Amino acid sequence: MTTIMVSLAAAEVEQLVAAHQSAINFGLPSDAVNDEWLMRAEDKLNCELPRLYKWFLKLCAERGGEGYGAHQIVSTPLTATGVEELIAAHQSIINFGLSSDAVEDEWLANAENALNRKLPESYKWFLKRYAGGEVGGEEIYSIYGIPFESANGGDIVFHHLMNRKAGLLDDSKLVISETDLGEVFFFDYMNFKDGECSIYLRLPSGEHILYAENFYEFLGKRIVAHDS
Repeated sequence: MTTIMVSLAAAEVEQLVAAHQSAINFGLPSDAVNDEWLMRAEDKLNCELPRLYKWFLKLCAERGGEGYGAHQIVSTPLTATGVEELIAAHQSIINFGLSSDAVEDEWLANAENALNRKLPESYKWFLKRYAGGEVGGEEIYSIYGIPFESANGGDIVFHHLMNRKAGLLDDSKLVISETDLGEVFFFDYMNFKDGECSIYLRLPSGEHILYAENFYEFLGKRIVAHDS
């Protein structure tokens, strides 16, 4: 492996990329992130992206993979069809149920009654299409279809009832997944609109940051994160 000890110019990086195509899978200039999406990303992050990183995004977008890379997740709002394609292309890191395992409407209604709120439409699509499962070994909370008080495991209602009882999160936050690093992903019902709910990430430091606009985007980002 070659260790580069000098500062590289953009042209030199392009030459390195061209010389190592067998190990690189980048997008094309036609896939590049445009200025509008760079500005939207900076607005969301509340900071300016590094100049050379923006050069990279505008030159060759992001790492590809079966037609989907991190660039596409950021710049194109995901739909149910897009998520299905991502899932089909990343079966090695995904363990979801089948349509035959789907959460029935009765249990969706029971969950909404127990939580005293409507579940986001994109999340209900996931429950009715895949029931639940894991991405990269991390469970995405679902509905087990048994009495919530005794469900335990990754039942979203059970966890919310326990979190509410223990005062771990206020009632407007509905946890959907946790990592071994102490990160917590949750629906923030202060941002529920038109049947969808933003998803925030609580860092181990306690800071909350916006992670995804809806559950489709959340799934896409978790798949990309574990495919890195």
